[in-house]
Amino acid sequence: MTGSSRQWFFLAPMDHDQRTEVDRLVSLRATRLGVGADGAAVLADPDGNNFLMLPRRRSELGTWWPS
Repeated sequence: MTGSSRQWFFLAPMDHDQRTEVDRLVSLRATRLGVGADGAAVLADPDGNNFLMLPRRRSELGTWWPS
């Protein structure tokens, strides 16, 4: 596939903090791509599909959808 992903998943850790969950995903072959302005970790799965790991659980963020 060429170009960037058209669909992004926004994930939030449920039982761990963001750093622990990102480390777990990297151990499962995800790749760290950077950090978003809102503190979300930008990652890609082994197939190159991008996704975000939010810094906290959704219930703690209130309205968390990027503007």
